[in-house]
Amino acid sequence: MTDWPLAIDGHEYHPIPATWLDHGSDEGYGSPRCYAVSVAHSVRDLIRIRYVARDGGVYVQSTSSKPNPTGEGVVPASLASVHDWPRSIVPPSRAEPADTARDLERERLQAVWPERVHALDTEHERELVTDGGSDRLYLGREAIQVGRTPPACGGWSE
Repeated sequence: MTDWPLAIDGHEYHPIPATWLDHGSDEGYGSPRCYAVSVAHSVRDLIRIRYVARDGGVYVQSTSSKPNPTGEGVVPASLASVHDWPRSIVPPSRAEPADTARDLERERLQAVWPERVHALDTEHERELVTDGGSDRLYLGREAIQVGRTPPACGGWSE
């Protein structure tokens, strides 16, 4: 089995330190929510962060880095200066994943984001009714029947 670091597209990726996540914020609204799992040095003072969506899609963002105030390695520049950085993102609406998560990245996602990933797995379960009926969306323990849809201009349809 492969172990860290991961060699991807000429970069050597290491797992995101859990301590970085303690001082980050979740940027953007919507979906898919993507979570930081690995990081690599790019060029000069840039680092590349791989964000993984629940479906395994990977979105890569480059950001500047600064020396870690603890003296070991580097951290995202905003983490060093304002003690914040985008630990999770929502990619632009038309963005396509750049890659697919590696097994180690999926394991890292589960290890450092367990409460978020578990909540996502149970948050929006969907059951399709096979008798030509409507869909039922399960939100927690309550089901909402989706049978009527509003048309674009007045009136209702079944």
